Amino acid sequence: MDELVQWINILSSLGILGLVGIAIKKMYAYLNEKSKARKMEHKNLHQADERLKTATMALLHHEIYDNCSMFLNRGYITLGELNDLEFLYTGYKDLGGNSTGELLYYKCKNLSVREDSNIKKEDLEHG
Repeated sequence: MDELVQWINILSSLGILGLVGIAIKKMYAYLNEKSKARKMEHKNLHQADERLKTATMALLHHEIYDNCSMFLNRGYITLGELNDLEFLYTGYKDLGGNSTGELLYYKCKNLSVREDSNIKKEDLEHG
């Protein structure tokens, strides 16, 4: 009888070990799937971030180009406009903007600077 009890104990232990092994295998598969899902989410977020960066650069470039065209055609820039242009250009450059925006920015920085109060009404209507 003692032998039978020993065999039952051995088989029970093996059964429990088998169940633990199955549980570990299932847990590993679950964590592996979670890891794959996180990697995919990270990849998607990175792609969205890159698209937002590209769109932001395009908007900043457009704004710099439009503003600089107006300032260069007008022949001067105000302190407020120069401050705004510097802010736009800094963001554009930090995102990796190209030399087109830089060229326009430096051309405008070399324009004569007028106080905001010196702007004539007709300059605003034609600018």
